[in-house]
Formats: sequence, C-alpha cells, structure tokens
Amino acid sequence: GYWSPSCLKPVGRKMRERQFKQSAPGGNAFLGGGMAKVFLGGTCNKSTWRDTIIRGLKIDYFNPVVPDWTPPCQAEEIRQRELCEFVLYVITPKMAGVYSIAEAIDDSNKKPLQTIFTYIIRDDDSSFTDGQIRSLHAVGKLIERNGGTFCSGLDACIAHLNERGALLNELEIKWEYRYEFVDEYGVFD
Repeated sequence: GYWSPSCLKPVGRKMRERQFKQSAPGGNAFLGGGMAKVFLGGTCNKSTWRDTIIRGLKIDYFNPVVPDWTPPCQAEEIRQRELCEFVLYVITPKMAGVYSIAEAIDDSNKKPLQTIFTYIIRDDDSSFTDGQIRSLHAVGKLIERNGGTFCSGLDACIAHLNERGALLNELEIKWEYRYEFVDEYGVFD
C-alpha cells in the first residue's frame, strides 16, 4: 500500500523501554569515534551553564553555541542533535525564547531514553519567578512521563551523563528505534 513519512509512528511505551541493542562484538557503535556524545541544548544568551557541564563531563559533547550563527552552523546543529547518543536541555532565566522547551518535549517523545532535561532557578542576576518554576517543573515531569530523564540540576545531569555514557561506551550499544507502518485502518505490513 501507499505510505509516506507521516504515516510512521513509534511503537508504544513497552517497546520504548527496549530502545537499545548491543552492537556486533568489537564493532564501533558510535559515529563520533567510539565515545558516547551529548548534545548541549537549551538556553544560550550568554549563559555559562555549558562551561560547568563541560568541565564535569567524562564523555564527548557538542556545543551548538557559536559566535556567528550561519546556515551551515544550523545544519551542523541539526546533524549533531541526531547523531549524539544523548540530548541535554538546560533551561535558565536567560532564555530569550521557548523553542528549546519545544525541542525537549519533541525529543522526549521521539527518543525518550536519550533525552535529559533540567532547569536552573538562577543564572547570574536573572531568576525565574515561582510561577515559572512550577511551569518548568511540570515540563520536566512531562518529559519524565514520556520516558525521558528529569534531573534536579547540573550536578545531577553530569552524574547521569557520565554514568550512562560509561555504560554505553562499555557495552558499545547504539540506539535503535522500531517503527510500524500505519494507515487510517491501523497497522499494516
């Protein structure tokens, strides 16, 4: 039958819990040279949270922040977001827009075991209001319900990434997603 990319849908939650498999023995599971890698998404706007994370990481990372945002930079960010074994979203009061929150929710639906979210209440002289904190906490809980990880701050993110990254590096595993083809009447082969 006829199908298009729009008729692909992820298999339910039970399959999401088994989204990884072991690679062939001795195989290099990671495109980035054999070491787990995290995409550092979230607040930009001269926030320094990435420096803190990078200092504590024992895995590789991609920092999308560049001095001059150009179309090739944007294309590389999209490519890295797909290639990295983990996507971390840190939201701080310096955020200028809400797109990073949308990306975090999207990734928690599409690749929940890889998605990590946290927020920081204070960033330099900027602070979230109590209402904003409640809203961000609700976003974190939503990501958690989708199967992602909601961490309680930067130190928890660093510990989680280092632990999960070491496991991936040791087992040489790679994420795998299973999709079914569906039409308006249900699943078909």
